[in-house]
Amino acid sequence: MVVIDGGDKSEKIGLLQKLLNNKLILITAERETVYRNLAHVNTIHLPESFV
Repeated sequence: MVVIDGGDKSEKIGLLQKLLNNKLILITAERETVYRNLAHVNTIHLPESFV
């Protein structure tokens, strides 16, 4: 479980599926697959209960 950039949008919260070649693949609670370029990510937060 990760929260990207403070989780201000639902597509920035979810299960980190893969990190590869500066790309991040995230599965949201709505089961959508979201692809992000790491150059556009400011912060990644790992909630303590999931570490």
